Amino acid sequence: MTAGVLESTFARASQERRKVLVVYFPAGFPTMRESERAFERIAGWGADILEVGVPFSDPIADGPILQAASRTALVSGATLAGILALCSRLSCRVCCPLVLMSYYNPLHRYGCRRLARDARHCGLSGVVVPDLPPEESEPLRAELAGQGIHLVRFVTPFSPPARVRRIARGASGFLYCISSAGVTGPRRGFPKGLSARLRFIKRVARVPVCVGFGISLPRQAAFLSGFCDGIITGSRVVELWQQRRYDEAERFVRECRQALGRAGRTEKKTA
Repeated sequence: MTAGVLESTFARASQERRKVLVVYFPAGFPTMRESERAFERIAGWGADILEVGVPFSDPIADGPILQAASRTALVSGATLAGILALCSRLSCRVCCPLVLMSYYNPLHRYGCRRLARDARHCGLSGVVVPDLPPEESEPLRAELAGQGIHLVRFVTPFSPPARVRRIARGASGFLYCISSAGVTGPRRGFPKGLSARLRFIKRVARVPVCVGFGISLPRQAAFLSGFCDGIITGSRVVELWQQRRYDEAERFVRECRQALGRAGRTEKKTA
């Protein structure tokens, strides 16, 4: 798959009057073989985009659930080269786009040019790097763009409007909007003013806007999807998988997908 698959995924969802479901899962958790099986099952449950996580020793944006999963994956021997090979196998078996999520250090060690080349061969559509500021991203962005792969950018709860506009102008694939301050993981609610903030981001963005961090209930996905183009969830799926509650993980993904199908019918009411 290539970068164009992301565009067609969002376009198809829009035509179907629903929002896109992005599901994150750490590659190598608890083993490479089992994570490969997890990605295949998650795709079958209804995920529109798979976000393939690269485990890292210091995942500053991750909460306790994903930190523990990352440690387990590293102990089991997960490497970036092995994860790219996994992506190559997955791209032949699943129908949805694959996006790699990694902190910058493993990518830098691997080499930007080598990464971009191998990512294209593996069928990746995009790369997400949570700790790489836009001001420092040009070398990686240029290499990825040269291979037809998106570098997905972030906006945070602390980004002032002028910075949001600058980031949105250079966004590619989709814009990852963090729902609230803090790390990944379940939240009871979201900060006041988030809906107005998302409306502003949607207004200035040239690409679809997806919201992540803290979405652990289908009703949260349904609410937030009224203000964006897609929802990103991960910690809840990882938690249930770690506990071997596979039926509940499937139900969660399917219910989120169903909730996003209702989003198109409720968006005008919530706007």
